[in-house]
Amino acid sequence: MSQGGTQPRVLIYDSSGNPIVFGNTTQVNSIPVTIASDQVAVASKNASGTQVDGHSATLGSTSDADTTNTVIGRLKQIITTLLTRAADRTSAPAPFASRLSDGTAFYDATKTGQLPGALVGGRLDANTGAWLGSTAPTVGQKAMSSCLPVVVASDQSIITTRGEVQLDYDTGAGTQQLSVRGIGLPASGGVVAGGTSTNPLRTDPTGTTAQPVTSAASSQADGHSASIGATTDLAASNTVIGRLKALVAALPTALVGGRLDINNGSWLGSTAPTVGQKTGASSIPVVLPSDQTVPVTQAPSEENTFTVIALGVVIGNNKSMLSIYNPTGSGRTLKLREYYVRNAQTTAVTGVISDFRLLRFNGGTTAPSGGTALTPQAHSTDNTLGVGIDCRTGATALGTGAVEAAATAALDVMKISSDEWGPGTLDQEGSQQTISNYLPARVKRDSTQQPFVIRGNEGIHLKHIVNSTAGSFDIIFIFSQV
Repeated sequence: MSQGGTQPRVLIYDSSGNPIVFGNTTQVNSIPVTIASDQVAVASKNASGTQVDGHSATLGSTSDADTTNTVIGRLKQIITTLLTRAADRTSAPAPFASRLSDGTAFYDATKTGQLPGALVGGRLDANTGAWLGSTAPTVGQKAMSSCLPVVVASDQSIITTRGEVQLDYDTGAGTQQLSVRGIGLPASGGVVAGGTSTNPLRTDPTGTTAQPVTSAASSQADGHSASIGATTDLAASNTVIGRLKALVAALPTALVGGRLDINNGSWLGSTAPTVGQKTGASSIPVVLPSDQTVPVTQAPSEENTFTVIALGVVIGNNKSMLSIYNPTGSGRTLKLREYYVRNAQTTAVTGVISDFRLLRFNGGTTAPSGGTALTPQAHSTDNTLGVGIDCRTGATALGTGAVEAAATAALDVMKISSDEWGPGTLDQEGSQQTISNYLPARVKRDSTQQPFVIRGNEGIHLKHIVNSTAGSFDIIFIFSQV
């Protein structure tokens, strides 16, 4: 657009920088246009005398001059106007000069009054205050309602406030600066700094009494009426010193040589404690250390004891001469402490060397059966034999499922002649009889030796394992129960 004439002249170029030539041409050399969305109907008839869109101007013909009042003529007039340009703008690409217009007249250099008042020094000062809601934004401190809203950055460094004091709270090699704060106390005329000698921090809720910690003789102690007093105060003085003296005077006379000899017997509940053994109720309760070793001598105690005797039992092959069985249900444990084997044969027989084995049997679900049941005799009339304990001679079975130890696993072995003995010349059998009448075959001899123990569902019997019936013996068992 040029300022050279009364009307602007425009030279139009395509996207490649080539000037556009007006006039009828092919589609590829034409300017693309679009019909307005509110365009009135256009008649499709194109005869030269036909009116266009119902108006007075006819379409005309291509021979119409640019002054003709037809569509062709008016288009030619527009083209003539567009093609008229300044002589210095015959080649494009330099920028065009332009003039500002308000729609009625051009803006001239002398018409600065026509420019907006905010255009100062080449810049446009927008009314930012009005945009933020203020009609008169000015510099200086304002109320919150007249200030710009801002936000502190998430990585903002520490901002020191006015009058702030900081100290390093890291006692090691590092540094930790923290702000120091004071304590304000209410006072006449406004707040005052607390923790000073003038305005101390008091622990007394009233805030009017003297501090509790003081060494002054006239100072009150612990907020009470009695003052500390002096060392010269009498026991009757209403001071701490005086009351302490009264307390000392009230101590018992047992306070001798700096120690208090109290009446331990009275403290323990006895008015006359003495040495020597006492009953539990009159003894001092003590407790032994957990790692204390105390030797204990246990006084011998007597157990319920019984004797069972099988008299004149004839020997036989693998015969049970005497048995004792302790069932589980008895709730007792039996101990075979002594047993005797005495030759009872006094009539003439051709005897053998009898072999007796003391054997254990266990695991049976029933007591032994067969033979003859025997009743043990208690050594004291207040002894009661456990339930189900069975003693018998000549048992043919040791109980259902019972297992007998092998003869080689005997608890004891005794071999003795079964030949007769009697008055007259002393022979071998007579000598054995004399010994067996007084000495048991086996006896518990000392406190460290265990007897033969018979627990629940266990039994012991004396078995003759030689195949002979020539001879008879008296068998005696002495046992106890616990």
